[in-house]
Amino acid sequence: MIFEFEDGMEDFIKDYIDCENGDYDCKNCSNNDECYMEANAICNHEFAESIGYGGYDSEDEFWESLYD
Repeated sequence: MIFEFEDGMEDFIKDYIDCENGDYDCKNCSNNDECYMEANAICNHEFAESIGYGGYDSEDEFWESLYD
């Protein structure tokens, strides 16, 4: 699968990740897919935590319940 870097992804990454290179030239970075996935995981964690895991005992239980 080829990762397609789209408009808005760089801003999303900047909100959650400190750039190792310090330049945030995400579109031309070879790690942009990894940074995006890490930012997405952080965002998902914050969301699940902010709603108290939807009443479940853990974050894992919350996400598993969404996919059942």
